[in-house]
Amino acid sequence: MNIEKRIAEFENILEERVLCDPSKAAIDKHNALAKAFEQWQHEETRRIEADKAVLKTRTDQLDEFDSQIDTLRKGLPTEPSTGSVPSANDAAVNEINSRIRQRNTLVDDIHLSQQAYNKRIVEFNAEQSRRGREIDEQRDRLKLEVDAHNRWQQQDGISTLSRNINDLYGQLHREARTSPVEAITLEPFIRRLRRMRNELGLKAQQEEASKETGLLVVRCSLGADEDSKAPREEAFMCVDNASSLTILTREMVDVLGIGSFVGEEVELTLVNRIKLRAPQVLLPSASVDGCEAKYVKAVILDEMSPGISGILGLSFLSRFDFVVEKHKPQRLTLKGRTHDDDDAFDVFICHKSEDAEYGRAVYDLLVKADYRVFFSAAARGSGEFQQAIDKALETSTYMVVVTSSESHVLKPWVQTEWRMFDGMIRERRDGGKKRRSIVPVLCGSMERSSLPMALRRFEMVEFSQDGWGTKLLNLLRRG
Repeated sequence: MNIEKRIAEFENILEERVLCDPSKAAIDKHNALAKAFEQWQHEETRRIEADKAVLKTRTDQLDEFDSQIDTLRKGLPTEPSTGSVPSANDAAVNEINSRIRQRNTLVDDIHLSQQAYNKRIVEFNAEQSRRGREIDEQRDRLKLEVDAHNRWQQQDGISTLSRNINDLYGQLHREARTSPVEAITLEPFIRRLRRMRNELGLKAQQEEASKETGLLVVRCSLGADEDSKAPREEAFMCVDNASSLTILTREMVDVLGIGSFVGEEVELTLVNRIKLRAPQVLLPSASVDGCEAKYVKAVILDEMSPGISGILGLSFLSRFDFVVEKHKPQRLTLKGRTHDDDDAFDVFICHKSEDAEYGRAVYDLLVKADYRVFFSAAARGSGEFQQAIDKALETSTYMVVVTSSESHVLKPWVQTEWRMFDGMIRERRDGGKKRRSIVPVLCGSMERSSLPMALRRFEMVEFSQDGWGTKLLNLLRRG
């Protein structure tokens, strides 16, 4: 099946099965036909009653003629008239004959009216039977449609529809990135799929809002890497401050073109302390109501509820002072975070767990030099730990990136930290204190040329060289 046919089929199913309630639509159709039948029945009955009233009036007139003729006949003289001059008897006879002619004309009119009346009754009964059968047939047909819809729902039809739309949406985005010509060709199809995803998202948002204990669903704006030309993508996401990480569906990774940011599997905690493992990914940008967080730690799940593109967890929420209002209507309130100086750090050590030994050496050096240092090789997973990392990133003055290989420094979680910090340097988001610099510390066989371009502009320290500690301290003091 070609793309046009598939999308047209999706649109048809969305319109008939999702956006409208077939049960309500069936009742509305049945009521409309029944109302039309009642209106027709009322109008036809009114006409029949009017014809019946005319017949009665004419029958009453006929009775009146018969009564008058009978009275005139009784008043005729018993003896016939003589002579050439018309007698009173002749005048009475003429009057009777005139009345009889009028009566006969009236009888003809009554006969025609009766025929028309009888025909209208026959037609009325036939049409009433036909319309009654039509209503019964429509009721049976609508019942079949409702039964088919109920079976579609029981077979998880809306999830299948959403999955098919998302799969094609992600596929077309991947194909569009292969060439500008392909992008132009596919754009109309992508727009139609985007509209359907938006419809499903709005429906999910409305359904959750109508539930007594429904989830909070918000509209988010997701962005690709700054170097990418891809536009931002609107998505509906659940808010879950019990989830340690933000979650993206598989197709959103394809849509945003962030496949290169996908890393190894990590464990995350969901609501009710449910734990699972999923591939990590670095989400370059996410914003809600104009509050943007860059380089958000996330994981990938293959599928979520229809219309939902992910979950905003603590890796996004903890970037802000946030409030999730539980009472109806639910709402997410975000504002920039503020920190006391007592909570601030001087140095944030960014490293992968495999480089923890090098990181420990850097940590010991800096602590001895009276720096307040954030360093942890502890297992990821808890929401509190994620909040501590975000807080340390927000408040630290310097960052030391410790890495022994290109793959380590490009891991999504490590990239999240140094890209966030670098972004704050570039934007001068100081939060009351100046972020002076990032210092890469090259360990093992790591070389400058293996660093990402964004880190090469900073002065660096080679761990294998004598005096590396002194050089690091001098770079930090110099800022």
